[in-house]
Amino acid sequence: MNTTSGTQILTKNLRFFRKHFPGVYELVMGKEPERDIYRVCTARKAKVSTIEKYEGDRWQAVHSMYDPLQEAVRWAQPALKEKTTEVVLFGLGFGYYAEALLAINPQLRFYIIEPDIQVFLHSLESRDWTVFPWKQVLYFGFGSEEQTLHALHHSYFQRVHASLQIMELPAYIRLYPEVYRCFIETLKKGREEYVQGMTTTLYFQKMWTRNVMKNLRKTTSSPSVYGLTSQFRDRIVILTASGPSLADAIPTIRQAQQDQKAIIIAAGTSVNSLLRHDVIPDAFISYDPNQPNYHILKPVFQSGIPLMFASTIYYQITEEYEGPTAYFLTNQDYIYPYLDRKIKKEEVVQDAPTVTLIAMQLLLKLGCKAIYLAGQDLAYIDKKAYAPGTSEHHDTVNVDASVAFKQVLTVENNQGKMTETNESFINMLQSIEQFFAHSPVNHIYNLSEYGAKIKGISYTSTEELSTILEEEPSIPFEWELPEVNPKKQKKFLETLYKDIQLCAYDVRHLEALFNRMEKEKNIEPTRREQMVLEYNGIVDRFLQRPAFIGLFYPWMQVYLQHMQRTIYEIKDLPLVEHFPTVRDLLGRFVQECKAALEFYEENLKEI
Repeated sequence: MNTTSGTQILTKNLRFFRKHFPGVYELVMGKEPERDIYRVCTARKAKVSTIEKYEGDRWQAVHSMYDPLQEAVRWAQPALKEKTTEVVLFGLGFGYYAEALLAINPQLRFYIIEPDIQVFLHSLESRDWTVFPWKQVLYFGFGSEEQTLHALHHSYFQRVHASLQIMELPAYIRLYPEVYRCFIETLKKGREEYVQGMTTTLYFQKMWTRNVMKNLRKTTSSPSVYGLTSQFRDRIVILTASGPSLADAIPTIRQAQQDQKAIIIAAGTSVNSLLRHDVIPDAFISYDPNQPNYHILKPVFQSGIPLMFASTIYYQITEEYEGPTAYFLTNQDYIYPYLDRKIKKEEVVQDAPTVTLIAMQLLLKLGCKAIYLAGQDLAYIDKKAYAPGTSEHHDTVNVDASVAFKQVLTVENNQGKMTETNESFINMLQSIEQFFAHSPVNHIYNLSEYGAKIKGISYTSTEELSTILEEEPSIPFEWELPEVNPKKQKKFLETLYKDIQLCAYDVRHLEALFNRMEKEKNIEPTRREQMVLEYNGIVDRFLQRPAFIGLFYPWMQVYLQHMQRTIYEIKDLPLVEHFPTVRDLLGRFVQECKAALEFYEENLKEI
């Protein structure tokens, strides 16, 4: 519809999106609609624009060519469940289906994915989007890539409840079957990831917080690893892991270090295996928050090898480690970024179930030219799961890994054959693949000939690496870092003490409110509304304090998300009906806050 009226509608729509939805405007600006396989016309009865697409050797309608408005009504009435308040909609089209749903329930809220941006581009010339109820749309995205669909699903997972319904435009299932299949698969996968993430957080949230707090003295007196950027920039790094193939790479590692052609970094417990082979890495990286990590790494404490540690690492490691140290942050540390506002978002490493992924992220941020993984097998090689010397426990498992692990699975290796592995290795493999699917790189290589194949990371032999290293200049690695400001620790402790007192004030008021809610019987509706408003006021003030995100959120992340979902479900009810829910939520919230306050106050005395 490349007419004068079409141009006027296009101009009006683009002005609207530029002002109110700049993200949408940026995506469509400069794009021309394809006119060979799409055609827009006026519906024969309804006299509104409709569109069809040439697919499968014929023209197929996205909306009815006769009456798309009535078609949408006939679909919406039986499809929409009575209790639905939010809809995840696969396909927007020209908006008629969403408008038909809103005619039934004007309070509906939408999460919409439009898999075919061409349909939307044609709609910009054909319908007036300024009158569409965009205020009811909580998420709107374009595309069919897994990353786009993943973003859609994660936009509503934290608020999932029984009143949410997933719906699809009928023609879209027919026209975009592969995208729809991916839509459903990413929904299932995303839900599994979300549940797994919540389960992990529930287990670790207080452990992470405890470690960060107890590590505070060491973290504030240690330099940041980013002070080493000049050492890593444009260098090749050989990153070791604890797989059995590490032994095969030792000659190459030893030669590279002797010639100063590459930096040798040990990930986690692989430092023990390197020392067994008389190879001293330039540094090693550790982040594990659990106590067993302390016992496994204890033999290294007096080695003098520089340690790059996450602030969430098990605290006794930093207390007893005698060598040079530098810290980095993962996204599970909320305390340090709250204390140090100079921390850049891009410096924070995403938490992961394997130290290798943590290390790869960190090395990429430090600017290295290429990373070669040694011992990153994630599979059994000759019935062994770990490199000799990783630890006594790992050596015991190595007698026969397929017997030591209860469940034996299989995975494709770098030679295209199936090899044995276990569930833990599969989880690590998937986490690496998922990370690099969203953030692809082309300069990480795996030296493990028979290790698990990692999508996005190519296999390279040690012989090929040796040839590449011959062309590299010889540059010594120097552990040189700037001095730490001695006043930093004192400043942070003063901030903590002051903010904890302010938060304690809010918690006392919330506890007093909860006690009144619990004790008063037969409360009048007006009084109930007043108490809910009082709750909202205190909680809003509390949540706006920087200390809340820094100190209290990490302590009770899972419960806070439960609170968020619960409050979201009742937000459309009259205020007086919020009372029983608010009272029940407040009781547990106060308990968690008091426990957090006690923890921080006790730890401040020890620092």
